[in-house]
Amino acid sequence: MEENNKNTNDVQPVQDFGMEAKPRPAEEPKIKKYTEPNPAGEAPQAAPEVSKAPANVAPAAQPAAQTAPKQATSKLKAIKRKPMPNPAARKKAVLGCLGAFGGFLIIFLILSFVFLSQTSDGVSPIATLLGLNHAAFVNGLITFIHLIFILLSLTFFVFTMIGLFRVSMAKKDDKETKKQGMKMSLISGLILIFVIIAWGFVYIYLDAKRVVVDPENIAPPIVTEPEEPLNLSAPVEVRFDASNIEVDHKKYQIVSHEWDFGDGAEGTSQIVSHIYEEKGVYDVKLIVTTREKETGNVIVGGEFHLTVSVTNQALRASFTADPESGPAPLEVKFDASESSDPDGYLKEYEWDLDEDGVFDDAEGETLSHEFEKIGKYTVALRVTSTTGEFDVTEKQIVVEEESIPEAVITITDEPERFLVAENYIFKSDDSSSPNGKIEKYEWDFGDGTRTITTKTASHSFKNSGSFEITLTVTDETGEEGTISKTVTVGQIQSIPQAIISTNPARQDGSLILEGSVPFTVLFDGSASTDNDDNIVDYEWDYDNDGISDGFGRKVSHTFNEKGSHTVTLTVTDSDENSSSENMIVNVLSQGLVANVTASDVEGNVPLLVTFDASGSTYQDGDITAYEWNFGDGSKPKLGDSKITHKYTKIGSHIAKVKVIGADNKHATAEITVTIREIPVSACFSSVFTEGIAPLETSFDPGCSTGSISRYFWDFGDTGTSAKVKPLHTFEEPGEYTVTLEVSDAENTVSQFELLISVTEE
Repeated sequence: MEENNKNTNDVQPVQDFGMEAKPRPAEEPKIKKYTEPNPAGEAPQAAPEVSKAPANVAPAAQPAAQTAPKQATSKLKAIKRKPMPNPAARKKAVLGCLGAFGGFLIIFLILSFVFLSQTSDGVSPIATLLGLNHAAFVNGLITFIHLIFILLSLTFFVFTMIGLFRVSMAKKDDKETKKQGMKMSLISGLILIFVIIAWGFVYIYLDAKRVVVDPENIAPPIVTEPEEPLNLSAPVEVRFDASNIEVDHKKYQIVSHEWDFGDGAEGTSQIVSHIYEEKGVYDVKLIVTTREKETGNVIVGGEFHLTVSVTNQALRASFTADPESGPAPLEVKFDASESSDPDGYLKEYEWDLDEDGVFDDAEGETLSHEFEKIGKYTVALRVTSTTGEFDVTEKQIVVEEESIPEAVITITDEPERFLVAENYIFKSDDSSSPNGKIEKYEWDFGDGTRTITTKTASHSFKNSGSFEITLTVTDETGEEGTISKTVTVGQIQSIPQAIISTNPARQDGSLILEGSVPFTVLFDGSASTDNDDNIVDYEWDYDNDGISDGFGRKVSHTFNEKGSHTVTLTVTDSDENSSSENMIVNVLSQGLVANVTASDVEGNVPLLVTFDASGSTYQDGDITAYEWNFGDGSKPKLGDSKITHKYTKIGSHIAKVKVIGADNKHATAEITVTIREIPVSACFSSVFTEGIAPLETSFDPGCSTGSISRYFWDFGDTGTSAKVKPLHTFEEPGEYTVTLEVSDAENTVSQFELLISVTEE
C-alpha cells in the first residue's frame, strides 16, 4: 500500500497539444489510477498522475528518464477470454432460418390454393380423403391462410420500423448506418405493401370459397321434395333423398336402403320418388343396412322415420274419346265417367269442342260429336263439384284425309335432262296405303308405249318432247292412288367412250375374265373418256338382258351361277350422249366349299354343341375328311361331318372345320360359339312354412344357381343373417315374408321370397 501511495505522487507533466487550459480549482482532485493486470503475475503499474498547468505557464521539462514501476506484492490470476461469435456467420444463420420458414409458408399457401381450387359442388376431395367435415376443413384452411398473411404483414412492418429506428438513432456523420437502415426500411416497406395488396386479392378469392354454415339450417337425414310433406293434395309425388345420412365411410359401406312408404309400397334406392294416390297420414320408414369393411359383417343401421300427410283428395277430370283419330268426317263419342271427386259430388260436365276457351259447346257426362274438316282438334272438359272446385283436362282428336293410297315416283339417278334412247329406271318403292299392302302397279309413260305393271319399270323414250308419266297403285282393299310427273326428253349431242377395268384384273388385251362360283368382281368405269370430260352416269348390265343392274362409276357383283356372262357398261355425259362396252365373265364350277352349322351358338356353361359340316360341297371331287378345331384350347380332331363337343370354358370360341378333298384340296369354315357363366338365381326352401309361435325353422338355398359369393337373409321380423343355411325362430304370430338376396363377385344380385305363417296356440 505504501508503494501505491508513493507512486500516486510521482505525477508526470502533461504536454500541451495546443488546447486552451481551463483554470483548475484551488484543490485539485487526485486522478484515480488505472491498473492493468500483468501476465507475469507482477503488481500492476500505477498510472501517472496528471496535473494541468495554467495556460500562461510553460510546461516543465520532461525528465530524462521515468521512474520504473515497482512490483506489486500480490499476484493476479490470469483471466481466460471466451472467443466472441462471428457476426457474419450469425447473420447468415438467421437469414437461412427466415428463408426456410418463408419457403415453407409459400409452399403451404400454394398447396392450400390447390386444395381450395379442387373444391366443387360443396365437396372437397381432400376433406373426404381425410374424413373431415367439408365446411370445417375449408373454413379452417381459409382462416389459417389469413393468419399467415397477418404474420407476414407484422414481420415486414417490424423490419420497416427497425430500419427507420436505426436511421433516426444514427449519428449525423454515420452515413453507413443511415444507409443500411434506410435500405432495410425501404425493402421491408415495399414487401409489406405487396403482401397487403396480395392479401386483398386473396381475401376476395377466399371469401367466395368460404362455406356458410347455419347451425339452425342443417339438412335433415332425409330431404323431401316438397320440403314440407304435410297437408298435401292427392295425387302427389314426393321425392325422398337419404344422401345426408352420415356414415363413417372409412369403416362402413352402405349395402342397401329399404323404404316403406306407409301405403304398402316399398323402395330400395338412396333417392326415390313415390306417388300418394289417396288421403291419409303415412309413416315413412327407412332402414339403412351397412357392411363393416374390416370384418365384412352386415349390420342393420339406423332406422329413420318421416311423416307424410295427404289431407285433400284433388278433384280429377278425365274422359275417353272413341276413336281419337280417323278420316273425315269423323264421329267421336266422349265419356267423362272416369272423372272423380272423393270429397264431394260432381255437379257439372262442360265441354269446349271448338278451342275457343269457353266451355259452352256441350254439357253432360257423355256426348257424341262429328268433326267434318281435316285437322287436329283439342277437346277440353271442365268438371265442377258441389263445393265449387273444378278441374280441366284436354285430349287431341286427329281428323285425317280419306284413306286412299299414296303413289310416289322415284327415278334412279334422275338426270337434269332426259335423252332419247337412254334407258331409265322408274321405282314406286315409296308408295304406301293406310289400308294395307299395295298389290298392283301400272306405269303409263305418255309416249304411246304399252303399260308396265311391275313395281320397278325400265323405259327409254324413242322421240324427244315432253311426256307425262303416270303411276297408279291399288291396295288390297281396291282403293287406287295416282300421281303424274312430266319429263322433257332431248336428242343426243356427243358420244363418250366407255372403258371397263376389273378386280381381279383381266390379262392384257383379253375380253374374258375367269373365276369360280361364287365369283365376286369389282367393275370400274373410271377409265372411260369423254372429250368434254363430263361423264355423269355409269350403268351396268350383268346378264345382257338390256336392263341395268348396277349404277355408279365403281360397282361390285357376285356371279353365283356357272357359265359365261356378258357384262355391259353404258356411260352418259352431261349432254345425255352415251356409249357402251362389253366384256365376258366366265364363271367356273364352285370347287370345294366348306359349310358349318351348330345346334347352339350360345348358352350357359357347360354347353354341349353339335356341329354339322355335311352341307359342305365339292362338285369336282369327293370330301374325305373333316378336321375340327373347337377354339377352346382343346387339340384339333379329325372326325366325321357331324361332331359334338362340350364347352367348359366361359367366353367366345371360334370353332373351325377344315374340309379335305380326295385330291388333298381343302376349304375352311368357322362359326362363333359364346359360353356364358350360369346366371345368379336366388331360391330356397324352409323346413316349416307354417306353425305355432314360437316357430323355429331352418332355410336351405340349395336350389339357388350361379357363382354365389354372398347370402343375405331378411326374415321379415327385423331379423337378418348372412349365413348360407340359417336357423331362425319367429317369436310372435303373424305372416312373415322371408327374402333371400344372393350376389356374385361382380355384385350381380337376385332375390327370392317365401311366406311363413305363424299362428297362436
